[in-house]
Amino acid sequence: MIVNGGFEAGQTPWAPVGYADVVELSYPHSGDWYAYLGDTNDAVGAISQFVPIPANTISAQLEFYLNVSSYEQTTTTPFDEMKVDFATGSDEYVDTVETFSNLDKRAAGSYLPKSYDITSMISPYKGESLFLIFAATTDYAD
Repeated sequence: MIVNGGFEAGQTPWAPVGYADVVELSYPHSGDWYAYLGDTNDAVGAISQFVPIPANTISAQLEFYLNVSSYEQTTTTPFDEMKVDFATGSDEYVDTVETFSNLDKRAAGSYLPKSYDITSMISPYKGESLFLIFAATTDYAD
């Protein structure tokens, strides 16, 4: 149900705010475009889209490729974080799919596939729509 899930059509229909965007730069997973979040110190950024949940949904998977980049050197403390959340159209928090941090960092352009069964999370919202949100926060220093 996600439109332009690979970002290959550019930004549409994703809605970036703060330090987030869909760009055609150096590190796409495949094709030319990718989304980035929180690419500087002391940043907050998010990218989201409104996703319809069909009334007849039996099961649902959320799959994406992730490449966490960070200048943080620590291997023990999560200073820079990204959450994958769902929220209602009235901005009520539904649930967090996963949280990632600088502890998950990899070389730039080195993507890992991620897959989550989100059936129980979205089932109460059958016939409605939810915001899928990728949101990042970074601390004040590398």
